[in-house]
Amino acid sequence: MENNYLKTRFASVFDRDRKMWTQILILGFLMLFAHLSTYAQPCSPDLAMTITTYDASAETVSDAKIRVSGITNSNYKVGISPGATYTGPAFAALGVYSSLTTGFVAENLAAPTAAPGTQYTVRVFNETGTCYTDQTFYLPYVNYNYAPTYVDLEATITKSPAGDVPLGGSATLTVAVKNNGSLDATGVVFQIASAVDLTLTGNTTVAGTFVPGTGVWTIGNLAAGATVSLELIYTVNSRGIKEVTAVATAVNEIDLDSSPTPNPEVEDDEAQICITTHRDFCNGDEYTFALTSGNYAGVVWQRSTDNGATWTTITGNTANYEIATSGALIIKSVGDYKYYRDATPTACAFEGCCPIKVIPGLPPILTKPTDQVICAGQPSPLIQSTNTQTGYSATAHTTYGIPTAITGFLADQGVFNYKWYNNNGPSNNNLDSIPGNTTLTLTTKPTAAGIYNYRLISVQAGHTSCTDTTEVQFIINETPIVAATSNSPICQEDTIELAATNDAINPTINPFPAASFQWWGPSGFTSNTAIDTVMNAQSSKAGNYNVRAFYTANGLECSDTTTIAIVVNPLPDIPNAIDTTYCQQIAAKRLSVLPRTSPVSHNGTTLRWYEGPTNYTYTDLPDTTTAIGYNVGPWANTTVAAGQYKWFVTQVDALGCQSHPDTLVVTIDAKPVKPTVKDFAFCENFPTTPLTATTSTGSYALIWYGLNKTDIPGIVNPTHPAPPSTTVGTFTYWVSQYNTVSNCQSDTADFDVFIKDTPNAPTVVEPVYCLNEVAVRLRADSVITNTVSNVPNTLTWYWNGGTQSAAPIPATNLPGATWAYVTQTTLYELPAVDTISCESPQAPLKITVNPLPVASVIPVSALCIGTESQDDGMLILTRYRDSDQAAWNIGSTVGATPTFAAIPSSGIIASNLPNPTAATQDYSVRVINSFGCTIDVTVPLVAKDCTCPGGYCEPATVTKTK
Repeated sequence: MENNYLKTRFASVFDRDRKMWTQILILGFLMLFAHLSTYAQPCSPDLAMTITTYDASAETVSDAKIRVSGITNSNYKVGISPGATYTGPAFAALGVYSSLTTGFVAENLAAPTAAPGTQYTVRVFNETGTCYTDQTFYLPYVNYNYAPTYVDLEATITKSPAGDVPLGGSATLTVAVKNNGSLDATGVVFQIASAVDLTLTGNTTVAGTFVPGTGVWTIGNLAAGATVSLELIYTVNSRGIKEVTAVATAVNEIDLDSSPTPNPEVEDDEAQICITTHRDFCNGDEYTFALTSGNYAGVVWQRSTDNGATWTTITGNTANYEIATSGALIIKSVGDYKYYRDATPTACAFEGCCPIKVIPGLPPILTKPTDQVICAGQPSPLIQSTNTQTGYSATAHTTYGIPTAITGFLADQGVFNYKWYNNNGPSNNNLDSIPGNTTLTLTTKPTAAGIYNYRLISVQAGHTSCTDTTEVQFIINETPIVAATSNSPICQEDTIELAATNDAINPTINPFPAASFQWWGPSGFTSNTAIDTVMNAQSSKAGNYNVRAFYTANGLECSDTTTIAIVVNPLPDIPNAIDTTYCQQIAAKRLSVLPRTSPVSHNGTTLRWYEGPTNYTYTDLPDTTTAIGYNVGPWANTTVAAGQYKWFVTQVDALGCQSHPDTLVVTIDAKPVKPTVKDFAFCENFPTTPLTATTSTGSYALIWYGLNKTDIPGIVNPTHPAPPSTTVGTFTYWVSQYNTVSNCQSDTADFDVFIKDTPNAPTVVEPVYCLNEVAVRLRADSVITNTVSNVPNTLTWYWNGGTQSAAPIPATNLPGATWAYVTQTTLYELPAVDTISCESPQAPLKITVNPLPVASVIPVSALCIGTESQDDGMLILTRYRDSDQAAWNIGSTVGATPTFAAIPSSGIIASNLPNPTAATQDYSVRVINSFGCTIDVTVPLVAKDCTCPGGYCEPATVTKTK
């Protein structure tokens, strides 16, 4: 987080009306429009503003910024100018505050070059430009410090391609020398050496000169942080491991962690790399990985099975490898192999050394023939395998991590022999070879039902350990015979009855299981049982029904299918009953039915009546059994309670088939009850809503009488206009409802409207935080006017464009000022309304967030001379202000009671720090600014390795021993 300069001016939150003479107002506005900045006056009281400054990120980077916050009106205008007096743009030329990005009024400012800093003045105009408030402040001077400089040569060698290089292939090595220090180096010279089995065929460098005959690379000058490189191209003349080294032999400056003399184990200005050629592997092969020195003390062998992505340590003897008595590694499987040794008090470590790759040979790869199952009598299927071994693919070198393609077979690969055998099947229970079957296809196959197992073996000619085997199964089954019966013909909506059997004889050889059955027919009918029914038969369900008997044995389904015809006769049409509506207690009438306009063949010959309430029962009413027409059915009962009553009527054809019933509804309307009403309550001088009442369910409407129920006929409307809220008191309103279908009207219902008093605004407490400090909820105090519970009124917070009941927790991630607003609400208890809440005007609350220091700490490790640490580590503070103070201690956290001290101009707050005994030692620094805000910075002081820089490997060889 950047540091900030914060200064707050107390100001009023709200502008206040001013009384002026009419003539002065007219003259003032004319002058304002002519030139607002000329006639504007200082505001009284001052307008609120908070100024925050952001330091430049670096001494030479112009990115300092000034932010204005705490503005109470986003339509105010803000200007800035350098110096103690405002000389910036006039009111008319400025944009409103809301147009600023996060309130920044100035950006890309240069860092001040001397204390106390650069002076600026900010001016804030009110919304009309009639007055302004100025604030003068400093963009403070900031101290910037840097770490000491030195020379540190580091050499590395990389290889392309990165993996093994085939015999006769080429490898490109890049020798890179970097000055990892902060001081330029001069007079730099390196010596390049390579194995005798490598032929140098090319070299390229853009820095200095290289002599191929001597291997001397004269670099010359090397700037701090710069890297130069030498590209060497070698041709590989033999299999195994070849070594290339690069050693610094001269430099004018002192390189404190090395010197230009051959000592590869303890210096980082020397580098080496291995070029290896891969081996192939078949079962029984062995390779011996040995160090040329014969010294295996502390040596650890490692193996990778994912081309070096991950490595595991080799211990003991397994089928994949063996550690010989001498300490050498005997390789018995494919993979990548390498070695390392940890450092000891008398010797340096070497790691990731000279990995050798062993890749697979090319055995046959047989595909498994598809297992075959047929029904007896079917033609014999093709049983055939394929050998998919085509040699190394075009991408095999990528698979094995070899950069050069090795496509196809080698000279001793690619010829394969084949032989078929019985494989102890239930019907061929032996392992005998099958005469004449010496290809990838099995030509001799049985015809009798049974289960037969076979095996195919392939061997690479001349390399019997490269082999592959595959197996196949051949099964012969039987077929079922299906028969079907039904109850056709039937009437519509009757149930179709279906039955099927399997008449096949089960054989004794390879018997089949009980058959399953599958029906399908019209209208998507399906069934999976031998005996089934089709409910609710329709004409669409008439037609042919198919049944299939089947079983599955040994993975093969055998089946048989037959067909049976089903006839479905239609039902008569539904009669046409007439719905009727009556009022309660009127004279009863008879029910009515009219004929359908449909073909005569679909009409019935008689009617049958049934009385509800939910479904018809089979009880005929004799007096109306055959009548068709108006008022000829049973008598409707109008003496019952209001509601709907159901009757049902059907017709029956000459065959005795009865139609579906038609429903006749008799509706009895009743006098409506009063509408449901409730009391209403509103706050004084707050908006009210239209008054409502709830009608009964159905077709009902409201009739409003307002405050006078004798005001007949009233007003038909869903709601009553919103009542006034200017007078506190209780007011009674009247309403009724009527049925819009029967026009029956209810009695009137009355309800009350309450207008309640509104409270004053609450008092507030304005908090001050440091940037990113954990904030607590804002505080406001309410008065005790709650008429329900006699406790303080409920607070409502207006925050971030919304409202909430709980006090908000302000954000502290941006320095400056923000505003919150709060109201209190009085809760009233009222008869039939329960309660009503009346909210006060808003009270403003200012939140101030002070900035943090932004100083950073530069840890400087101790230097090495030879292999001795000088114990001169330092902590340097940079980007801090003169008013900042600091305290430090060892460890990853600041102590409980740090002692702060002024920061020296050099920024060095700790010196002569010892070289850590571990990899790093944490130091913690706390910086405090003039606002009392702090930051904690924990930095690791990195231990300087004065002994073993790494990068060295003991030379080794790999030879085939079996």
